Amino acid sequence: MRRDERGNAILVASSIFEAAKYFELFQRTPFRSKCALITSFDPQPGHVTLEETGANSETDKQFIHSTYTTLLQGVTPRRGRSKTETYEDAAKKAFVETPAQMKLLIVVDKLLTGFDAPSCTYLYIDKSMQDHGLFQAICRTNRLDGDDKEFGYIVDYKDLFKRVEKAIKVYTKELDTSAGRADPTVLMQDRLAKGRERLDTALEQMSLLCEPVEPPKDELAYIRYFCGNTEIETDLKEKEPQRTAYYKGTVALLRAYATSRPANAHCTRGTHPL
Repeated sequence: MRRDERGNAILVASSIFEAAKYFELFQRTPFRSKCALITSFDPQPGHVTLEETGANSETDKQFIHSTYTTLLQGVTPRRGRSKTETYEDAAKKAFVETPAQMKLLIVVDKLLTGFDAPSCTYLYIDKSMQDHGLFQAICRTNRLDGDDKEFGYIVDYKDLFKRVEKAIKVYTKELDTSAGRADPTVLMQDRLAKGRERLDTALEQMSLLCEPVEPPKDELAYIRYFCGNTEIETDLKEKEPQRTAYYKGTVALLRAYATSRPANAHCTRGTHPL
């Protein structure tokens, strides 16, 4: 996640049963109070819509029902809303407004279209998807949200990358590029390659920033360059621009290093209106 702890994630499961299983597993981790389960299931007869439960037996169905019954304990339905709807409303609100407190939403089909959460930084896909549905899903991570979020990351467990490229081509052909419209360009990039590029840039910037430090470039030399005489207040004030640049450069270097580590992920960046 992002260093400011604002970034959060959506995990797309292939069925309600698998989503419930994921939710159960996360209850044994530090994410226990920071994740939510949002599917079309409602623990009442006849209230399964849109999605397949993925349940192969009565025991599996009981597990889904039991999971929902437990997570809805203590939820007081708001006026005109069921307990499930009230729970989902609260989870979505927390995900958008207090992302440090709601780090993960586990879904199947819900929230993959039209759900705007700029803090959403990661999308974990464990479901076969294609074309418009896939493109709409990856767009959930594409909102920029502060200086520390330059990309959204797609972690692909289903080897959908080729489908992603096709989905982007299919959908962007239909976007309105007439005068006055926002540029709908969407870029799909390899996370590792982009991370290495950013790391090289950050290292070069830090090298240039520290080049004026006098030999032998030991700790004392760095203190003199970035702080001056620490006992003289005017020195500290005069050297403040150097220190600020150094702090920012260090943060950029750490972030670049974090995104240059190998992983099965791609990053997206764009300004499309979805």
